[in-house]
Amino acid sequence: MTVKDAYHLALACLGEPKASEGDYEADVVVGKVNTLIWELWPYSTALRAAEGLAPAELKAVSVLSEEISLEEQIVRMPLVYGLASGLAMDDDEMAKASYWNEMKNEYLMKSLPAVVGEIEDVY
Repeated sequence: MTVKDAYHLALACLGEPKASEGDYEADVVVGKVNTLIWELWPYSTALRAAEGLAPAELKAVSVLSEEISLEEQIVRMPLVYGLASGLAMDDDEMAKASYWNEMKNEYLMKSLPAVVGEIEDVY
């Protein structure tokens, strides 16, 4: 998914049409996405490890047309919700910002792989 795709989904979360994308400077959106990439990279890495894959490179984006280099299920929900939260904060819509931040955190927890192991009886 590109930064612009995530941006359009975040606008939709806020009830804004795609035409509203001009309300936010591209470099602000890219900066918010980069902050989220750094925050969400450990979760993406955990998903890759559960599949037996090496961690993906932690790569910042610089333009709206660039692909986000996290696992798709991390980009699809938590990153989009985090971006919606950040945009809502910029508009002083704190209730919306809080809601979308909570949704981001909820989907992060749902996306983590289960840790399966033996139970040790300590009695």
